[in-house]
Amino acid sequence: MAHKQQLVVATNNKGKLKEFSLLLPAFEIIAQSSLNIVPEEELGKTFFENSIQKARVANNASGIAALGDDSGLIVPALNNLPGLHSARYAHKNANDEENREHLKNELEKINEYNQEILKDLEYQITNSDDANISQINNEIDVINRVIIENKLELEEIIIKLSQIESNP
Repeated sequence: MAHKQQLVVATNNKGKLKEFSLLLPAFEIIAQSSLNIVPEEELGKTFFENSIQKARVANNASGIAALGDDSGLIVPALNNLPGLHSARYAHKNANDEENREHLKNELEKINEYNQEILKDLEYQITNSDDANISQINNEIDVINRVIIENKLELEEIIIKLSQIESNP
């Protein structure tokens, strides 16, 4: 049997390590934690910059080829948050459950806000002339679509997160 080339993966996430083992079967995947490599604070402004930083730290510490990975949730309804800060979205030392709950709460706030706008528009309809009613109805349709999209987005995120948790 041929000896596999070693590759340090700059993550402590067991799920990601498993994924890289499946994606790169020609390599012996080594977790940075098994080499006592301590990750540095992520200073990049993009996922790519953070990935490069992680790979460099792991390579410099081990002398072995290294692969860095950085990812996060980008939720358009939240202006692309949590983004780079997905792992600490709820607070600095948040766990996955706290981050999910915070994300759910933030999306629910948007929906509550949109519901308030709808109530205001419905009030305007009852106190408007016929010329404004059509415009207000169009605004209501747009807001209803946004609410539905936000709910669908939240459901997709919850499904994806539960799949990640069930396949560590």
